Amino acid sequence: MGHRTVADEERKGPPLLFTSLDSSAAGTPDEPDFDPAQRLQGAWRLVRLFLTVNAIVIGTFMSSCGTFLAVSQVVRTPLGPSSRSAPGVIVAHKRSGFGTRHSAYVYAPVVRFTVDGREFEITSRLSTNKPPPVGQPVRVRFAADAPAGAVLVGWAEWGLPVEWMVVGSSLFAAGIVTWRRLTRATFSGPAAS
Repeated sequence: MGHRTVADEERKGPPLLFTSLDSSAAGTPDEPDFDPAQRLQGAWRLVRLFLTVNAIVIGTFMSSCGTFLAVSQVVRTPLGPSSRSAPGVIVAHKRSGFGTRHSAYVYAPVVRFTVDGREFEITSRLSTNKPPPVGQPVRVRFAADAPAGAVLVGWAEWGLPVEWMVVGSSLFAAGIVTWRRLTRATFSGPAAS
């Protein structure tokens, strides 16, 4: 029996994620084993991995922010037998932000409503660069003994948290599906003949 060298033995373990980075593979354009397509495929895998991880991270962040905003809205909304609801109308927008070339202004709707003949005005706590139009009817909810602490109900107040949760969850799900496909393709090994 002859001696077998390490190079003669079959490679054990999962295949490399980036075969073009394998030190045992040929390495220079002057060598006949240099394969630009293989290098390009390795670079494409790296780009997909980068995008996948970013989708997961950004999706998690957006879903968490949307959930936090939704939960805080539920906590602030008066519910139960001592709460009331009234119609209101958006009368203005309160501008905030810096309004620079890199940062646009954002606007919070200002809502006027009447309770027992007294007028109240509240400003939404959520601002956006595309607020609902002035004159749009909305509903407010408040504790019967404190109408000045009313909060908006409906899409005007819930739109942003719902949008962030939906977009964030979609990014997260797409990232997880892509991650599973990448790892399955990388670590499943060669197909059996």
